[in-house]
Amino acid sequence: MITSFYSVERNPNFVGLEGKVIGFEFAVDEPNVVDKEDSTTTAGGTVVAASPFLAGHRALMTFGFLPVDYWKLWMDGKSASLVMLEGNGIVPEAYFDITNNSLGIGWLRQDDQQGI
Repeated sequence: MITSFYSVERNPNFVGLEGKVIGFEFAVDEPNVVDKEDSTTTAGGTVVAASPFLAGHRALMTFGFLPVDYWKLWMDGKSASLVMLEGNGIVPEAYFDITNNSLGIGWLRQDDQQGI
């Protein structure tokens, strides 16, 4: 999984994140899951590029491969969230103005069934 993050936090050391690993918690809101821990996983995102962009900075991160069972759960969920975790000497709030994000993913299942 590869994604990018944009920040207007304007930390002068932002480009120094390149090569570092930022911890994340992925969670899926799936109504059939009884135990919330079954729909949550943690992963480290390696910053492969960090650079100035528009009024702030952007970081391109790779998470490698997430477990297949988690992707199946992701596709069945209604919403998902991604939360940056403090670790590896990185305090996310020092670099990113938004450290958590959630999105509606219910449409993924519908599009998948329609072959889109």
